[in-house]
Amino acid sequence: MAAGLLAMRAGLHGEDRRLLVLAGLVHDLDHQGRRASSGYCRQERLSAQRAVRVIVGCGADARLALRINSLLRATALTNDVNRSTILGSDRLARLLTDADIFASVVYPRQRSMGMTRALKLEHCLAGSVTTLNRTDGLPT
Repeated sequence: MAAGLLAMRAGLHGEDRRLLVLAGLVHDLDHQGRRASSGYCRQERLSAQRAVRVIVGCGADARLALRINSLLRATALTNDVNRSTILGSDRLARLLTDADIFASVVYPRQRSMGMTRALKLEHCLAGSVTTLNRTDGLPT
């Protein structure tokens, strides 16, 4: 819950804090792993689309879904002009992007890889992923 931690440390309250935590929870919705995500910003687009469907499907305000969509697209690690514009003007997008890479920079590489393997195994057991790479145990 890096988004929650960063929200607290940044002094966010109320709606901004809830929005950042919600975006953090859904930002990698059904993530297929770094090797499975081919195409420009594919994973971020898919997560954003799924999050919008869930949010609107629960009867929430469509403006909330659009705001989450914008935040999630900012987490794509690209030099895209739209992403740069979002990050340059949106504090929550910057915090979400920091939260997205939090585990990558805080934990040692072996621990991060172990956590990734455990998550991917959980996905396989749930039927979300059908095959694993034999060399590293990650989805192919």
